Amino acid sequence: MVKDAEKFAKEIKEKRDAIDTKNQADSVLYQTKKQLKELGDKVPGPVKEKVEAKPGQPDADPASATAPRSSRSTGKTADGDDVIEADFTDSK
Repeated sequence: MVKDAEKFAKEIKEKRDAIDTKNQADSVLYQTKKQLKELGDKVPGPVKEKVEAKPGQPDADPASATAPRSSRSTGKTADGDDVIEADFTDSK
């Protein structure tokens, strides 16, 4: 069993890295849509259009979008890193 574990360790690590990357991307997408919806008219038109073109139109309810449960409930990601939230302010 040890030999099998060593044999598949690299493959397992690659799959885990791919899953972690997808989860991080999903989290960034969720946060972007949520902030875009919350900020609404405060975001300049061209910037808003550019952002919407990349992640798609914001969901009607960002809370219903898929996000890692661990970051919602505990503020930590699956690998134990703290989630850092930022607020956008317009400095005009």
